[in-house]
Amino acid sequence: MHPPRTAEIDILTRAGVTLGSNYLYPIVDRRQVRQRALDAFRNLKKAE
Repeated sequence: MHPPRTAEIDILTRAGVTLGSNYLYPIVDRRQVRQRALDAFRNLKKAE
């Protein structure tokens, strides 16, 4: 499944999707959150 925010506007319109209205924008940046979690896990392993 592709994230709607990367779809072309005409495809979203035909699907009845309005970003920010009936389909919310992402709350967090997944890449940043993933990297933060990986860093935290790496630090945990070092502390052992």
